[in-house]
Amino acid sequence: QLLFYTNGIQVFNRNNVAMPGGVLGGQPSSTQPALAVPDLSNPNRYYVFTTPQEADPTRTIEVSVVNMTLQGGLGDLEPGQIRQPLPAIPGRPAGDTLCEKVTATQDAAGTGYWVLFHQFGTNAFYAYHLTAAGIIGGTVSNVGTPIRQSGDFNQDQFDTRGEMKFSPD
Repeated sequence: QLLFYTNGIQVFNRNNVAMPGGVLGGQPSSTQPALAVPDLSNPNRYYVFTTPQEADPTRTIEVSVVNMTLQGGLGDLEPGQIRQPLPAIPGRPAGDTLCEKVTATQDAAGTGYWVLFHQFGTNAFYAYHLTAAGIIGGTVSNVGTPIRQSGDFNQDQFDTRGEMKFSPD
């Protein structure tokens, strides 16, 4: 059953009506503007992660919470939990430029999720652990080929696009 959906800016309830609680920080032209992940401590809440458009250096990854008990069971953005920054990663500058890619997978214990983002211009992946206790700080892994950063915005904007997903094996 459909609960809600989003374009990265507005969240719509199952009746295709925008939730009145506010807007998100994603961009509708992003390849993956948003990702919803269940709150493991409350089956009526969902974390919604949003990505910036084309590695926009003035924006960053944000998280909001949709609470399905609000608005008579149609859901709404939870007050005080809209467009919150993710926890800082030690040794990383605040506001790192991240690509418009986000994915998640269940952790090995089956008790949480890993939510993954890719930094623009590097081979760094930012991983946040989502557990019943909430979002646990982030870790950075450097692996693979860097996403190119030539300094030519007209070219670089295309290199931030695309999708990212975990392999089942």
